[in-house]
Amino acid sequence: MRYWSASRANCPEPNHNHDDIFESFQLGAAELGYKYCSILLLPTDAPSAAPLLSKNSFPNTWNQHFTQHYDYRDVPIVRHCQACVLPSLWSESLFISLPRLWEDLCLFGLQHGFSHAVHDPRGLTSIFCFTREQPAINHEDFYEKAGFMLWLTNKTHTVLAERLFLAPPPVRLTPKELEVLRWTAEGKTAEEVAIILSLSRRTVGFHIHSIICKLGVRNKTAAVTQAVRRKLI
Repeated sequence: MRYWSASRANCPEPNHNHDDIFESFQLGAAELGYKYCSILLLPTDAPSAAPLLSKNSFPNTWNQHFTQHYDYRDVPIVRHCQACVLPSLWSESLFISLPRLWEDLCLFGLQHGFSHAVHDPRGLTSIFCFTREQPAINHEDFYEKAGFMLWLTNKTHTVLAERLFLAPPPVRLTPKELEVLRWTAEGKTAEEVAIILSLSRRTVGFHIHSIICKLGVRNKTAAVTQAVRRKLI
């Protein structure tokens, strides 16, 4: 059995920029025997929102093709990883809900891959993908390298979280927006908030929309969650 040491790969650090962190991750993927890799970083409570980070080393031809024909939200790998913490080897059955994508991966020679997600209690999910043209992945090889893969993905997720999550850009809410948000956090409906604050229902809706936009989330529930994490309320 082959033993893997974390020192064999460049170790990503929080003071590195995104490109440096991805380069370190890419070197680690190469150690595992994979030519191509990717990182997709998403807010757990708003999985349909724009990614906080998306980087890959796939061929340009594949990236152009994917952008023209697919949305990452519809990719079976992404949906699977959002609900699962175990590594998943790619197979035709995994792509049963979007068979055309599997056919395209095979056409581009990128079907020999696997994905692994790291979820943390702070509200971030990182989805890591590894793939290569040849050879096909056998289970013995996969499990032999699993320890190093788990170290690499968790370490990379940790440093990205420290850069992107623990020090988020400041968000400035107006005093009235904070009032609306506090009452919303108490479970009050927009109509109830309007009565409490002597505002019109339309004005409350305007403030809620502004809060959602400023916090970069998709609904008021996610806005409350994000505001609590940022210690705004």
